[in-house]
Amino acid sequence: MSVCKNLKGSFKLTEVYPVEALPMEVKASINSVLEARKKAYAPYSGFLVGAAIITESGKVITGSNNETINHDGYCAEATAIGNWNDAGAEKAAYIITAGAPNTGEPDANEFATPCGRCRQRLVERFDLETPIICLNQTFDSFRLFTPGFLLPFAFYPKCLV
Repeated sequence: MSVCKNLKGSFKLTEVYPVEALPMEVKASINSVLEARKKAYAPYSGFLVGAAIITESGKVITGSNNETINHDGYCAEATAIGNWNDAGAEKAAYIITAGAPNTGEPDANEFATPCGRCRQRLVERFDLETPIICLNQTFDSFRLFTPGFLLPFAFYPKCLV
């Protein structure tokens, strides 16, 4: 997994790149994310999201979004973080998200980035420089982010002291 630590050296944050440019082991993880996305429960928004946390040992831990009618369901990232925690919370090498509408035409110019609540979870649970690969709605290109980039002025546990 050492090549994954160099993702930020290979790709600039926020720039759009084709999925084919990713290292082979990262591309292999995308299938797990897309499979998780198929398990999403999103009858109200119709927007299916899958997420995966890939650990430094290569373990792939996934999650999907699960909506409720009162909008207090779980995001894919939150589900993946809970599953990762239950699996032992091994250091993450990188994170992948993929989201798109279940019906209609996906927009290749739109990327599934974590919501504000999940950004807070990411900065609290992962290294601020952990690569986050956000796929577009057609799953053929991506943008690279980090928790620290997505939430630059986060509220950290040390703020409570």
